[in-house]
Order: sequence, then structure tokens, then C-alpha cells
Amino acid sequence: MNHTAELQAALIALLEERFICPVANPELFKALGNKDFYASVERSLTPLGRTLSSIGDNDYPEAYFAALNSLDDKADRGKASAMLVDMRDSIGPCIEFFRLLDQAGGNDISLMVGGDLSYAKLLGAIEANDIYSDQLRNLSTCKLFESSRNAKDNAERLSKIIKVVQDQGYVIKRSADSTVYVFTGKLAYLQMILGWLADHHQIPIDTPEPTQQGSQEGLGL
Repeated sequence: MNHTAELQAALIALLEERFICPVANPELFKALGNKDFYASVERSLTPLGRTLSSIGDNDYPEAYFAALNSLDDKADRGKASAMLVDMRDSIGPCIEFFRLLDQAGGNDISLMVGGDLSYAKLLGAIEANDIYSDQLRNLSTCKLFESSRNAKDNAERLSKIIKVVQDQGYVIKRSADSTVYVFTGKLAYLQMILGWLADHHQIPIDTPEPTQQGSQEGLGL
């Protein structure tokens, strides 16, 4: 891919509010490690009211994304508000799902960019433990995971919940026919947001258990 094509691809991804990470966009992620290309992307974003930001250590970023320069523009304020509402309604249920992964997955699941999530291994752990089965069933009471409410068993319920997490951008399939998923840079972004909330607003990272249908409306941001 030449410089112009890479620049265009990077700008499209960033302006579509996607995260450029070594999992979802390995070529663009590598290109952004070049200072000249990074500067080209940054210059191109500036007139559009955006700035190029990264997650993680500056020398070893986990992902790149486009941040708003300011909220002076009405359209930008509306976009920022919509993003907050989306995060508010998805963050709690997703955290509960990640908590289940951490508990049931053990050493088989690494909650970090590039870490694997094996559907088969996770389902096996859930089927072998009633507590994990109950946790999975409770996730179905969350509005975000409502598509799993009428699942006939744990296998179908887990499959539908992972599909939602995939649609949210937290994981992608390792390959088209695989049941192994890989965590993307959006997971690092979520972890960054949680850390910021905990540090600056004294909001604990732990969230309540999912509530019954209709009462789960997020964190009230």
C-alpha cells in the first residue's frame, strides 16, 4: 500500500471512530509507528477538528484513535454526546461479560489487546460450573444482550452475547471460520476510560450485577 492509499485508509478508519490497533488494522498500526506518516495523519485531521491520540505508553501504544479538539461546534457536541450515551448503555454489561471471562476463562483468556477468547474453552468452563452458567444467564437480562434472552441453552446464549461484543468492536474473529476471537484496541480504550473515571471521579471500577429487563440503562453518565 503506498503512502497516499495508507493515509486515506487511516483517515477513513479514524473518522469512522474506529480504533487502529495491531489486531484489527496491523498494516495501518505499523505505518503509524513511522513519525512522518503519524505527522501526515495528524495534519490531515486538524482541519477536521480532530487530533490523533493513542492508548497506552507513548513509545509502545496499544491503539490509535481520533479525538475531538474541542466541543465548540454544535455537531461535535452532538457526536460527543452520542458517544457518551453509547458507552453509558454498553459499558456496564460489557464489564460484566469481561468479569465472567476473567473468572471462567482462567489462564486461557488474556484480557488485553491481542489476547485470545476461545468460544469452545469458555463454553466448557461455563457448562462445568453452575455459578458461571448463572452469570451467563444474568447477562441476558441486560438490554445490550437482549438478543440472547430466548436462547435455548448456554451454547446459543454465549454465541449471541459474543456476537454483540464483536459488533461493539471489542473482539474480532481470528479467521472467518474460527471460533477463536481476539481482543482489539477498543478493550484498551474501555480500560483507559474506566481508569480515568476511577482516578478523577471516585467512581469504582466494579459495577453492580445486571438487573432485570428494563432497569439496566447504563451508568447514568
